[in-house]
Amino acid sequence: MSRDLFLFSFWANGINFADLIRLKWSDYNLKNKEFTFIREKTKRTATEEILISFPLFESMHKIIMEWGNDDQGVDGLVFPFLNSSKTQEDEIRVKKNLTSMVNHSLKSIVKEINNDMPFDEKLFEGISTYTARHSYATILAHYRVPESYIGFSLGHSRKSVTDSYIEAYSVEDRRIYNKLLQFE
Repeated sequence: MSRDLFLFSFWANGINFADLIRLKWSDYNLKNKEFTFIREKTKRTATEEILISFPLFESMHKIIMEWGNDDQGVDGLVFPFLNSSKTQEDEIRVKKNLTSMVNHSLKSIVKEINNDMPFDEKLFEGISTYTARHSYATILAHYRVPESYIGFSLGHSRKSVTDSYIEAYSVEDRRIYNKLLQFE
């Protein structure tokens, strides 16, 4: 489940777990086949509503079918984690517990993978749910997707915030790109 929720988060514009657990079927547009929601964090801080939309691809739908709510009523939650929550404190506790459990599981998965990997190919063991959000932004940036789209899809109101999500180019990338300028 942890791997699947991480992938769903990654494919859903790096949706954070506070938004993932609050995602509702009423946020889904059947015609466009995409979810649109207001990021929980920006509800408190933004001066204007920033809507975030992401398409629902088949791989994501399979995750919902595996781990989502059986009842897909229009106002129902997509995932069951908050089904029995009554208060905001319950929601905060559920989010913290789920995030902690997923982070622990992700680290265990990476350690297991790394046991069979050569040293120079080992994966980053500091993985967390937040890695999905940063990876989403970094990979799109490295594919030359406009930063304006990346910021928009993450719900950022300023370019400087988006810039902090995008990791520097790797040594391999720098070698490949700079080699383009070499001539004999």
